[in-house]
Amino acid sequence: MQQIISTFENCIASVQLKLSDYFSGISTLKDGIVSHFSESRERNINNSHELVLHAGNQFEIYNPRCPACGSSKIIKQEYYQRNLKLAELGQQKIRVRRYYCKTCNKKFTTPLDAIVKKGHQYAKIYQKNIKESYGTGYCSFRHLKKIFLSIYENAPSHQTIYNWIKNAFTKSKSRDSNFSGYYCYDEQYLRFNGRRVYRLSMFDSLLNKPVIEDIYDNLEYDTIDTFIRKAISDKPVHAITTDHRRKYKRILDKLRINHQLCIFHLFEMIGKKVYPKLNSEFVSDHDKIQMCIFFTEIKEIFRTFDLNIAINRLDSLLKHIDIPVIFLKTIKKIVEDFEKLTLFMRDGLVSRTTNPVENYYRNTIPDPLKRIFKTNYGALNFLNMRKEYWIEHIAKNI
Repeated sequence: MQQIISTFENCIASVQLKLSDYFSGISTLKDGIVSHFSESRERNINNSHELVLHAGNQFEIYNPRCPACGSSKIIKQEYYQRNLKLAELGQQKIRVRRYYCKTCNKKFTTPLDAIVKKGHQYAKIYQKNIKESYGTGYCSFRHLKKIFLSIYENAPSHQTIYNWIKNAFTKSKSRDSNFSGYYCYDEQYLRFNGRRVYRLSMFDSLLNKPVIEDIYDNLEYDTIDTFIRKAISDKPVHAITTDHRRKYKRILDKLRINHQLCIFHLFEMIGKKVYPKLNSEFVSDHDKIQMCIFFTEIKEIFRTFDLNIAINRLDSLLKHIDIPVIFLKTIKKIVEDFEKLTLFMRDGLVSRTTNPVENYYRNTIPDPLKRIFKTNYGALNFLNMRKEYWIEHIAKNI
């Protein structure tokens, strides 16, 4: 091995080197070349893409053939220089051979497509690692640039990173065209330059992927009605789960869509009334115990997938003589909306909460990011990329 290193240092004529060696843990060109001397390899003289690396970072094809006509009547011409950024190897000046085909008069150059795209400086590993880093959670493009600077001592601009990510998650119509018909609807508020706006989303709860989303300036009845009609247009619709806003009930009843009211939001609304009483010094321990027991009995109604059991539990609850006053309106609401609260019991594919879309919100625009956007256009561009990543890596595609 010492003789090999010495030979390398004193100048070698040429050595065959795979492009993948740049990214297999080899830290320098010297290490890569030395590793090839220590292995037994057979050269495939019929492979028109087999490369030879000469001293001075000069690449050429071992057995060149014209990519246009396949002819082997090739004239080797001069080298030209490419300044490439090769991750751990840093910035490298690479010289690649040009060729001329005597058969079809076409010119071509030594391909380095396995390392870097034609016309690009940065090795493909940058795009791969940036895409993976972006998918693990939110990170601004400028911050991604800083991360890669700390790793490789060079990095593309934040605009280049944005372009790479945008191209990586180009919308696939065929992947988006299939939906289950079981959806959750919700909205998330954002703030652009002090102006409050709303992100409306229809989410496929069964396939765990977004159907459509958009940003609006208000949550008026007509806005939501228009969005829902647009979201379900030309798609199967079996049921939609929402929270308990009255306008949702009116809209979905008007559209004759099966409507599931979110059970989690029901418990949350009851809790907002009960918990302050439980923490109050002016409520007796006896009353607090009674409220806790009654609240638990309400929850038990919806902790089953058997409709008959839920009906029996509700009937038993209604027979209570001493229903706490704080629960009277709640009981009335449950009776009125019982059919919408128990749709998931009649159809096991219906989501009983809006948690699927809430989880989607937490992963795509968590609370700390609600104020970072300036315009609808910028936010929608970001959301489209996050949506495509979600569909590609997280959703259940059919």
